[in-house]
Amino acid sequence: SGCGNCPAINSKKQKDLSWRTFKEKEYYISKTDTSLIYASNEQKKQVEKSKMWEQKNKFEMMLSVDENIYVPQNKNNAKKILGIESEKKVIFFGAASISEKRKGLAYLIEALNDLYNSNQHLRENVLVLIAGRKLPDIPIPFEYKYLGYLSTDLELANAYQASDVFVCPSIEDSGPLMINQAIMSGRPVVSFDMGVAPDLVHTGETGYRAKLKDSLDLSKGLKYVLELNDEEWKKMSFNARKLGIEKCSTKTQVKRFEEIVYSIKKREFK
Repeated sequence: SGCGNCPAINSKKQKDLSWRTFKEKEYYISKTDTSLIYASNEQKKQVEKSKMWEQKNKFEMMLSVDENIYVPQNKNNAKKILGIESEKKVIFFGAASISEKRKGLAYLIEALNDLYNSNQHLRENVLVLIAGRKLPDIPIPFEYKYLGYLSTDLELANAYQASDVFVCPSIEDSGPLMINQAIMSGRPVVSFDMGVAPDLVHTGETGYRAKLKDSLDLSKGLKYVLELNDEEWKKMSFNARKLGIEKCSTKTQVKRFEEIVYSIKKREFK
């Protein structure tokens, strides 16, 4: 609705830098023939509340993932590349900045501790695979393997392919894109109910969507996916890949771009 008294810059002035920046953006957007594309229903809700964009065209389009790189592959082959024992159940977690508060690492640790303390079988057979910059010194209850920052799509795709489940504990996010990538790779996702998760993470179909900031529910989701039998897991993997192709493929994105441009041009000619 506007800016001023901005807590992000510790301001107690109404006409502060955030207010001036908002007014500048609002002025130039109002003078420009601009349309907005949002990448999830969560973003749609935010856009619909935005004073800045209320008079502009708005369109939805999921962020695309290369369906020829992020593909379902044999877990054991991918595990072998990473030096992981084939019988291990792998939980994959990743973020560019792991320690960033909104990425939810504290909630993930709580969920992992609950999972570790409540299930003897999983305690001995789970490995947590972690990717991202600078892993903080934190007590991870399970055996874990830290991959560092993965700089190529092929490395990242292999991490998904080695996993039984991708966990996203983010509590505030515009995506993250890693959910799209995991779904495209045919990997079940356990996530909080935020960002793009309502669009792609469907409990019992493509993973488990937990209540926001509820670590015990996140743990419940991880236990649910990890205890699926082979046939159940394969069906969930199939569902994830199918939804990924439908919503996030490059072909889908190109087609959607064409529809958006056509729609805008059609309005111009009226």
